[in-house]
Amino acid sequence: MRKTWLGLALVVAMLGGCRGTPTGDAASPDFWLWGDWELSAIEGKDVLEGLPEGTRRPALSLAPDGSVSGTGGVNSLHGSLSPAGLSSGEFRIGEIAMTRMVGPPEAMTLERRFTRLLEGAGTFAKAGEDLVIQGRSKAPAMRFVRAP
Repeated sequence: MRKTWLGLALVVAMLGGCRGTPTGDAASPDFWLWGDWELSAIEGKDVLEGLPEGTRRPALSLAPDGSVSGTGGVNSLHGSLSPAGLSSGEFRIGEIAMTRMVGPPEAMTLERRFTRLLEGAGTFAKAGEDLVIQGRSKAPAMRFVRAP
């Protein structure tokens, strides 16, 4: 009987880990979400495919005070993350302010997709060491890796 309970506890722990729910205190400066992230995939596609040489990939810097900064690949962006709901996995960014430079057409297309998905974000989760941001429809939208 003890082996059965131990096995059941192990399965429950593994399933809980697969869910990718936020762990830790979002108010803590050590919360795993805070820091610099680079976009690795957007809507299931590798972000580097088709990106013109020399173009930066979109990136975010998330701070414990809720400030968000980064780049869409061409333009700088700034915004704020709503602290309400972070501990339950909600990811809501208010209005995003951006510079207005023009870059290669492929980079501008990626930047528009990136900012559209960022503004429509609903939840976030940790998947291994990556950050996954999903849209409000729960469709996987973006995957980020820690910036070096």
